[in-house]
Amino acid sequence: MTRTELIAALSAAGAEDAASEAAILLDGLFGVSAASSLIDRNRQYDGKILAAAIERRQRKEPVQYIVGKAYFCNEVYYLNSHCLIPRADTELLVTEAARLLPENGRFADLFCGSGCVGISLACMRKDCCGVGVDIAEGALEMARRNAFENGADGRISFICGDVAASPLGDERFHVITANPPYITAAEMEELAPEVLKEPTLALYGGEDGLDLFRAMLAACGDNLEKGGTILCEIGYKQGENATKVAAEYGFDCVILTDLGGNPRVAKLTRRI
Repeated sequence: MTRTELIAALSAAGAEDAASEAAILLDGLFGVSAASSLIDRNRQYDGKILAAAIERRQRKEPVQYIVGKAYFCNEVYYLNSHCLIPRADTELLVTEAARLLPENGRFADLFCGSGCVGISLACMRKDCCGVGVDIAEGALEMARRNAFENGADGRISFICGDVAASPLGDERFHVITANPPYITAAEMEELAPEVLKEPTLALYGGEDGLDLFRAMLAACGDNLEKGGTILCEIGYKQGENATKVAAEYGFDCVILTDLGGNPRVAKLTRRI
């Protein structure tokens, strides 16, 4: 099967961006870069392997699960079905945290999933160390592997625990990052079939999408060092409500926008 034939098959399977998905499959299944596949358009790839991938795609399984990995920041992250697929918009958490961390600072990454935020932060700021927390042990298996594969295992460790149960104990951190489930009840009804293949535990944030945001502030707000910052990803419609909730828990809130100009990260500091 050629690249062109693969794109046609993916399009027939319902892929909105079949060319991009073809590039992901060829890279993940055969180690062929997007540039190489474009140059050698007539190259033949194993039809049986691709047919199996296309069949999974027809069942609306995301290509990142099919190849078992995704790219985030400058790192590769291995995934299983317990992990939310890393998204480029979330990279704002990493770049802002890297900017805020002091020399030899400490960070915590809540709802860490595959570990992409904390690990990429540890790779970007090699002088800093931290801990990742997630309730799903299956996701943490990938996080530990990803830390090792990306050379960060000596600077980040992982805890299996419920963020609402204060898993950080008495430890203090200069920056706390978080990408909690924040999809609202109404939005869950409208999600694409591919997104619904991702773990509901990592998606659903309650009626208004901010249940886990509240739980995080209640349980982990005191884990900040004096002058520390919480950086939490939110839904693009949640900036105003997140600011109100933050105030209820004694935090000032500034909303940061992503590259598309959409509200993406709530930047929280303790109100003095």
